[in-house]
Amino acid sequence: LPPVQHASAAEVIQRYELDTDGIDSGATYLIVAKSYAKALKSATGSNNGVSVTLNGNTATADSTAYGWTFTASGDKYTIRNNSTYLGRSSSQVAAGSSSTTWTVTNNGSGNYNVKQTSSNSWWGGSSYNLRWSNSNNTFQASSSNSDPVRLYKHTGASGIGANYVRLAGEYRGVQCGAKFAEVFRKLDVSLRVTELEGATDAFNVA
Repeated sequence: LPPVQHASAAEVIQRYELDTDGIDSGATYLIVAKSYAKALKSATGSNNGVSVTLNGNTATADSTAYGWTFTASGDKYTIRNNSTYLGRSSSQVAAGSSSTTWTVTNNGSGNYNVKQTSSNSWWGGSSYNLRWSNSNNTFQASSSNSDPVRLYKHTGASGIGANYVRLAGEYRGVQCGAKFAEVFRKLDVSLRVTELEGATDAFNVA
């Protein structure tokens, strides 16, 4: 095996946990499709989904750009991504304004219906439900489908920082301890484990 070489590559992963007990006003959430590893990334009518990683009640993404801040406004919420508010144009997701609000209903187990209701003086209002359409590969505001979304609350970032080693062409983050020492013994580089003392990054293969 080649000598272990330290590298300066860095990667930050944003972590989110499934929120099962209701929205916390002011918190930032990943809006995820019910049955797919897709999150809403932008307030546009098409190409607005991004792939994320789901593992149990945890979701991870490679950017903070996909987070949406839910802020209470009476009994409803504004939903904002940086300076862009989530809105609706007919059945499509669109950019809204600071007065654009959504009703959020907790259905339990991390499932939420996020809806807007349009009013009409002649026959009442229509309800538009935020959901993922896998056939159209996009999030939409549907008046005919009540599939919920799942909301994962941002809990911070986990990291792979500069404490890297290069081994056989791969980057591996290193965390000291018996578990990872065993990994290196199996790779027959146990004599080099002492070089890694003090590293605190999570084990990862990029």
